Amino acid sequence: MSIAQTQGAQPTRRFRFRVSAFELLSIAVAALIVFLVVYPAVVMLVRVFYVDGQFNASAFQRVASTSWLLPTLGNTAIAVLGGGFVAIVTASLFAWLNERTDARLKVIGDIMPVIPLLVPAVAMAIGWVFLASPGAGFINGALRAIFGPLGLNVQVNILSWPGVIFVYALYFVPYVYLIVAAAFRNIDPALEEASRLSGASMWMTLRRVSLPAIKPALIGASLLIVIVGLSLYSIPVVIANRAGIDILSVRILRSLTFEFPPRTDQAIVLSLFMLAAIATVWTIQRRVTGSGNFATIGGKSARHVLVELGPWKWVARTFMFTYILFTSILPLAALLLVALQPFWRPVIDPATFTLDNFYEALIGRPVTRTGLMHSLGLGMVVGIVGMLLAALMALYVKNAPRSVGRVVDGTMKFPAALSHIVIAVGFLLAFSGPPFNLSGTLLLLFIVYVILHLPEASIAATAAVSQVGKDLLEASETSGASQGRTFRKILLPLIVPGFVSGWALLFVLTAGELTASSLLAGIRNPVVGFVLLDIWEQGTFGTLAALAFTFTMITTAIVLIATLVSRRGFHSR
Repeated sequence: MSIAQTQGAQPTRRFRFRVSAFELLSIAVAALIVFLVVYPAVVMLVRVFYVDGQFNASAFQRVASTSWLLPTLGNTAIAVLGGGFVAIVTASLFAWLNERTDARLKVIGDIMPVIPLLVPAVAMAIGWVFLASPGAGFINGALRAIFGPLGLNVQVNILSWPGVIFVYALYFVPYVYLIVAAAFRNIDPALEEASRLSGASMWMTLRRVSLPAIKPALIGASLLIVIVGLSLYSIPVVIANRAGIDILSVRILRSLTFEFPPRTDQAIVLSLFMLAAIATVWTIQRRVTGSGNFATIGGKSARHVLVELGPWKWVARTFMFTYILFTSILPLAALLLVALQPFWRPVIDPATFTLDNFYEALIGRPVTRTGLMHSLGLGMVVGIVGMLLAALMALYVKNAPRSVGRVVDGTMKFPAALSHIVIAVGFLLAFSGPPFNLSGTLLLLFIVYVILHLPEASIAATAAVSQVGKDLLEASETSGASQGRTFRKILLPLIVPGFVSGWALLFVLTAGELTASSLLAGIRNPVVGFVLLDIWEQGTFGTLAALAFTFTMITTAIVLIATLVSRRGFHSR
């Protein structure tokens, strides 16, 4: 070989093995996420399943031999799947009406469907107990006043299977709406216009064009429902537990906190059932998003043409306002009434209203003010960091080799397979002592919140990134832009609606988080979830309602601002 040939081969070899700064950053972030997800789980599993240096699987046998296992799994499946089906249908219809038709309610329609998400889950569950409990519920009090003189006993019972599925659906609707609405917003209107010009009816266009175009968002929303539903604790413990319905998340928490010594091994085994369910839905999502058989955002822009519903416009708006009334206004009104009453009772007497509960919640309890500030601050920061990490990893998974992409994507969604309380226990075991010594700090809460909500951030970011056509990214790279510049200048501006929707989702999830906060928060680092749980255990419903109502008003204002920013970013795009 000649010297010229040797010198000519060197540039090719350097180019082939060169790694850009963006790739190094992506690899470093992926490695950090893998460490934070895997290390606490390994520490916990080793302590449970390795006794005296030997593997011990007796925990599986003990759980499998219990009489409550199959009924608990069945109840959990019914609650999650039943509530999820109702939520997907309702939220998809809302998103289509509000994004693609002239029945849209503009900003009001954007913010009202997600109000149940803005209310802390434990407060929303208690709010519906205030409304529809068989005894002192406000709705039943009104029904007795109306039908009692007629000799009729008409009442609703939230402490039942229909009530459990109903409240689960209310809790799921905002998750589905945030993802599906962003997908409808990004659909190329030329597809729907071509369908209508070819003679297809409005409903056929919706069924044959619009819904298939947002298939990644629908599958992503289904996965998100399974993730959130399996780890949900507040609604089962407040409503299902009182209805005599055993749910998996309550059983896991009971094994860790209400039994002595804690049954950590039982909690881990039960969490493995969650892993199987998550893995199944995750596999379906990867196949759908990987096939590319759906609409993507292309390089050409077009003006959205709203579908005219004619006389059905007012029927649709009436339906949306009715839904808003029963799912948002009534629970908030119940919280406000209980907050204004000296004590909870179904009879509403304005002469007895007082602001003592608000004073006690916001002024009389210094820990409440501190917890409120901590929750809002952590929610904002976790939302930004979580979505940036998720968007970065979504692009990395999209361009990485399939095997590497599966590992990273699976790691992002792995926290969903474990209950929040189990993850909190793992982080306490791994990071509370030397050499980290993070016990009782806001930094530990921040790290845990980011890890807890990585699955939701990953799903929202993946759904948004999947709709960005490869032609735009390839055109940027062809023009000489680096991967980092493509990420900043092309990808992020195009996914602004999905990014801001995901941020709003992470903000409200973090700010109102209850389950992990019950172990990680305390007097030194209080958050709203910890304070609400403490007030709930004390049974002071008026103070609880006052704090929940105030917190809801603050988070609603913040999410409203985020929604306006999302729409401004979409129009500028």
